[in-house]
Amino acid sequence: MPNSSLSSIACTDKALYIGNSLGDCSASAWIVVDEQGLVAGLNAEAARLIGMDANQVLERPYGILPSAIRRLICRSLSSGQPVAGQQISLPGIGAEKLKLHLHAIPIRVRQAKRFAVIALIYSQSSAEKLQQTIQQLQRLASLGLLSAGIAHEIKNALVAIKTFAQLLMEKNRDAELARIVNRELQRVDSLISQMLTFASPGRTTYGTVAIHKLLNGALEMIQHQLKHKNIMLHRAYNAAQDVVRGNPHQLQQAFLNLLLNAADAMDNNGCLEIVTQLVKAENTATALKETCSSPLIQVTIKDNGIGITSSNMKRLFEPFFTTKRHGTGLGLSITRRIVQEHGGCITVESIERKGTTFNVLLPIIASRG
Repeated sequence: MPNSSLSSIACTDKALYIGNSLGDCSASAWIVVDEQGLVAGLNAEAARLIGMDANQVLERPYGILPSAIRRLICRSLSSGQPVAGQQISLPGIGAEKLKLHLHAIPIRVRQAKRFAVIALIYSQSSAEKLQQTIQQLQRLASLGLLSAGIAHEIKNALVAIKTFAQLLMEKNRDAELARIVNRELQRVDSLISQMLTFASPGRTTYGTVAIHKLLNGALEMIQHQLKHKNIMLHRAYNAAQDVVRGNPHQLQQAFLNLLLNAADAMDNNGCLEIVTQLVKAENTATALKETCSSPLIQVTIKDNGIGITSSNMKRLFEPFFTTKRHGTGLGLSITRRIVQEHGGCITVESIERKGTTFNVLLPIIASRG
């Protein structure tokens, strides 16, 4: 008799209601022993670990199980108390011993004075890998805090250095070295600012943002670059509704990063296209297909520049990865984080020497009309 919470297992009718207490234990091996001391159910991973077929143990006394498991189940059955975190060894392939962790959890059976027991078995390697992952995440978190603190102190020190460099340029306008120092200081200051933006948690105020107005503002900021390269701009705001919930400064920064990347990727006489349209989440090939029920505004930013190689596409959103000579490699990382924090997603398509297309999808606020 099958049960949805006990997929890929063998079990008796007695184990069905006991198995409902398991929830989703698909990540571990488990064995159910009923109140009469019979093996009422086990999953495929448990059968593999004990080296016995389900038909050999099902509805038979739990004494047939390996001694290490049997002893712990006996303790839990007799005491009615859980036995947690016990390490056991089982025969493996050849002379190899399997190092495992066992948890025995008693469950009082309906209309019975005795207990049933659920034995959960985890491999030691899995437990060790989980612990190593947690430790690695803790180290990365500490490193992130340290980096943010260092970046903040460097930024404070740069204020005095930049002031000195500017005074030096005013007094010595022909000093090439002063101009180089000032330029490099500006670059370091930009890098530190982007590091702080990337590391800082979102503590912003959200409101209503009109995407078309925001895009126009971002385009005004890069008007000089477009004019300098004689880049033709094509706008097609086809989305009938463009209001989203978000922070206008963050969203403008995200779109500005994409527009600057597009302008940098093109030579003179290039073409930059910006198109908006409304799409349904279920019609997209993104994670929003499963998680978002609202209509989406899709902002497409397309250039006909040098494109992105397939090897670079895999690392495109990695922090500090850049192909630009003076780039920081944080622009796209920050952009993706901002879009994700606004409940959206960003995708990219590119063909070498033909151009790149970024698509930003954001949930819109439905019109009251």
